Amino acid sequence: MAFDSEFLPAVNLIYQSVLEPDNWPAILAAITTSLQSEHSILVTDKTPGSRFALGVTAGLSDEDAARFLSPETAALWKPWQQSMPKARFVPTWKYVSDQEMEQSDMFQMVVRPANGYHGLCLQQETPDLSFHMAICRPRRLGRYNLEEAACAQALVPHLTTALQLQQRLGQSEARSLGLGALLDRLNDGAIVIDEAGRPLFLNATALAMVDAGDALRLGPGGTLRAASAQDSERLSAAINAVLRSQSTPIMVCVERGGGQSRLLLSLFPVERLDMQMPGSHTPRAAIFVREATQPPRVNQAILREVFNLTSRESETAALLASGLAPKDIAAALGQRIGTVRFNMKRIFEKTGAHSQASLVALVLGAAG
Repeated sequence: MAFDSEFLPAVNLIYQSVLEPDNWPAILAAITTSLQSEHSILVTDKTPGSRFALGVTAGLSDEDAARFLSPETAALWKPWQQSMPKARFVPTWKYVSDQEMEQSDMFQMVVRPANGYHGLCLQQETPDLSFHMAICRPRRLGRYNLEEAACAQALVPHLTTALQLQQRLGQSEARSLGLGALLDRLNDGAIVIDEAGRPLFLNATALAMVDAGDALRLGPGGTLRAASAQDSERLSAAINAVLRSQSTPIMVCVERGGGQSRLLLSLFPVERLDMQMPGSHTPRAAIFVREATQPPRVNQAILREVFNLTSRESETAALLASGLAPKDIAAALGQRIGTVRFNMKRIFEKTGAHSQASLVALVLGAAG
């Protein structure tokens, strides 16, 4: 399963949901279809300091949806929720046996009536937001494998950012603080541009990025540019496209100097916010900037536990995930290339991956 082809429409909708919360059912439907599933649920918990609550489903009847979103179900789900790893999509078979699940009130009273059985679940906790997402399929379609979990994992930063932005851009808070004050509180960079691509507003994070000049800068006429000519071309094309479409969000990456990780820019129109800025220029698009996901330091102990790898196999898998070729791994471990290839073959067999790319996704998804 390739993330780019399967999930890009859903990612576009996720960022569009910041301005159009009614998109969430379509987002869940797109993700559900991509994972050959039948229904899904997204719930944000009302936690201290959070004033945003959301409960949305896809593929469920009104009766089943009401049952999943009821306070009674929240109480039934609590023990499973507490046992789940955080910030990762995990198949239910990883933390509860089929027998234990079938005997639970949660399964008998909620999951089974909706024709559910296998689940792929995420519990995300941040200081200001808690949300849960479950993707479900019936028993006849088979359980979710780790490759599917790794593909779904790529959605987590997008889901988290969109829900945080949507929460912080709530209408009541916007009225009391003003949009500029809200954007200034974000950890991500936030830039509001006019029809010519000129920044009308930069929050503190974005201003620091532009001041550094290693990825973003201001060009002739005050337009937003990237540090390299090639990235500037791509950024200009993305800005022009989002200004023309007035509906579809666009994402683009730009390089940074000094070996730093790339920046991911998410662009979308802001006219629906009815936002006003000082001066005669009208805000036309918002750009949110964050570091593109870096390959995390791989926890080899988790790899050994999740995939039943030996110590040497987990070392090899971690080096593969860091981008090393087999010959470089052999040099790093002081092994012959044939030994490395044998260990790779064993890793493929144990993880069920069919290519080095899918293996890397599995390793990072499991141990990230």
